[in-house]
Amino acid sequence: MEPKRTLVWLVVAVLLAAAGCSQSSEPVADPSAGNAPSVEFLGPERLTRPAELAAGARALPGSRVVAVSFFLDGRPLGSDTTKPYRLDVDPALLPQGRHRLSVEAVDNLGRRRSTAPSELTVEGSDSEIVDARPGASFARARAALARGNVTVRLAPGLYRVNELRLGSGARLVGAGPETVLAPRPGARYWALVVAKGRNIRISDLALDGGGPPSDEDGGIGVAVFDGSRDVRLQRLRMTRVRTDGVNVWGEYSSVSVQDSQIESDGRGEAGVVALGSDDSRDTSVIRTRVRGFTSFGVILQQQEHGRTAADLHGVVLDNVVSDIRDPSRDACWTAAKDRTPGCGTNEGGIWTGGVEAAVIG
Repeated sequence: MEPKRTLVWLVVAVLLAAAGCSQSSEPVADPSAGNAPSVEFLGPERLTRPAELAAGARALPGSRVVAVSFFLDGRPLGSDTTKPYRLDVDPALLPQGRHRLSVEAVDNLGRRRSTAPSELTVEGSDSEIVDARPGASFARARAALARGNVTVRLAPGLYRVNELRLGSGARLVGAGPETVLAPRPGARYWALVVAKGRNIRISDLALDGGGPPSDEDGGIGVAVFDGSRDVRLQRLRMTRVRTDGVNVWGEYSSVSVQDSQIESDGRGEAGVVALGSDDSRDTSVIRTRVRGFTSFGVILQQQEHGRTAADLHGVVLDNVVSDIRDPSRDACWTAAKDRTPGCGTNEGGIWTGGVEAAVIG
């Protein structure tokens, strides 16, 4: 599906430096810490059931906090870009025992401050989790995810899907890269996974798009539907993406892609596409690596110009984007007098046209 393009987007960066993007690194102190936002961890310090980790953060006058990230033993646990800064966690999905938790706040000028590590104890939880593996149990889990308000944990294995639907309150968790969602060989599909609703989580699994792209299917990895709110995609590994890794559109808010890897074989269009408007806000892509697309690594676009709140407060933080190249445009760069129509209208690492967007790192 080809989104409409406009020529008034701000081209922010073509390639991002890799500094600060390692998913296993400690939060990095900013040398201008005197001007950095204040941040503190508010608790809890012990997890025995699903809860929200809370933080407080304030920016200096003339700036604003754009993201607060929580780090468990130096590794990113997740980020929140809106007040109040909260991260929902389930101890049943975390390693038990004592851990070090720190919090980092970043403002719209890229200034950062981190807390000293606090002790967090994770204990056993009696959370209701539906465990599934390829076969009959996955068929039952599919139906539960569509209804929503359920946590489904997938065992390692290959799961054949076409528009696996997640409703409000659905949480889909894998066992890491060994849990793979993929289409049937040669099958056409619009999207492998469809999220429509509120409070949806997808994490710790792989999506194999199967490539190559086709004009007769959508070929999207994860599609986030109109009307969705608070959707977080974390630690996903997308490979052989046919068109878009993640595609978001309509009336939506707080859709975030975090700590993921999104790759195409050089024929997919974009890693993350958000079609913004007056009815969308708070889209974010954080600590994610994107490579191998023809047009865009990350594009937060909007169609309504001269507006005061179109696609408000998009955040693109600490990502690495590489190998964005459209072979059909090669002549544009090899002939100085080339007048090929369309030259310069794609091949962007990060593009944004949203109001008060922040591109950092």
